[in-house]
Amino acid sequence: MREAFQRCYALLRSGYTPKWNEGYPEYDSRIRAFVEAVHSDAICDYDYMEHYERIREKALNKLTYREVCTFLTFIVRGERFCSGHIANHIQDGVLAGLLERYLELTATGRGVIASGIFGTAVADAVGVPAEFKSREELRARPITDIIGGGAHQQVAGTWSDDTSMALCLAFSLAEKGGIDVDDIMKRFCDWYENGAYSPHGECFDIGMT
Repeated sequence: MREAFQRCYALLRSGYTPKWNEGYPEYDSRIRAFVEAVHSDAICDYDYMEHYERIREKALNKLTYREVCTFLTFIVRGERFCSGHIANHIQDGVLAGLLERYLELTATGRGVIASGIFGTAVADAVGVPAEFKSREELRARPITDIIGGGAHQQVAGTWSDDTSMALCLAFSLAEKGGIDVDDIMKRFCDWYENGAYSPHGECFDIGMT
């Protein structure tokens, strides 16, 4: 989805304007791909008419992520009622400004998310050797570094099923642009059956799953 927005933004920055044929605009394939992306559940604001009135005068570079989605939905859905609605917002520079703001917000968000996932994996790897140990055991021999061992005798740096399942969800969200339960289920099964998203291709410590 983000790639479709990037390609559309690059097209608009190149000075693109749609051609008209008998009163109807003929949009480039990159514009059509962008329109399809906006219709996805991850972007589309189904109450956009109500929300748009509150943000229509707001500076584009001050819009939040959801407000950008509302504005983009307004532009794309407007084409159904007024041929050339998208073209008009291309010509006045609004669409390019919205795409620039979207890319700015999602670039920042991705960095924060990636850092969070990395931190989860590191903390999980620290905790794997401590699993099933009592407080008394940990007080006697505290874990202060990433080491191997534990109940399942894993090598140092091994994360558990908690991180593996988080990775399944994260990759699905990134690739599908929103919640796709079928895709998430397939990734969970790939992890369970094939060791995908695990540090060494092996699924361990999942109880009676």
